[in-house]
Amino acid sequence: MPEEQQNQENKFGLGELLENVKEGAAKVTDAVKDKVENVVGEENLKKVTDVLTTDVGELAKDTASSAVDALENLTGKDINQDGTVGGKPKED
Repeated sequence: MPEEQQNQENKFGLGELLENVKEGAAKVTDAVKDKVENVVGEENLKKVTDVLTTDVGELAKDTASSAVDALENLTGKDINQDGTVGGKPKED
C-alpha cells in the first residue's frame, strides 16, 4: 500500500477516534449538567455548564492526544503530521 494512501487511511481512522472522544465528552457533559441543575438551580447552571464544557473538552483533547502518541509509538510514524512521533521530535 502506498504510504500516501496509508496516511490518508490513518487520518480517517484518527478523525473517527477523535469524533468518538468528542461525542463521549459531550454525553458526559450533558449527563452531569442534568444532575447539577437539580442541585444548584437554573440560575447557576450556566456557570457550571461553562466550567464542565471547558474541563471535559480539555480532558477529551488530552485523551485523544495521548491516543495519537501511543499509536505513533507503535507505528513509528508521524500520524497527525505535527513533526513528532509519540510526542518526541521525529528522527529522519
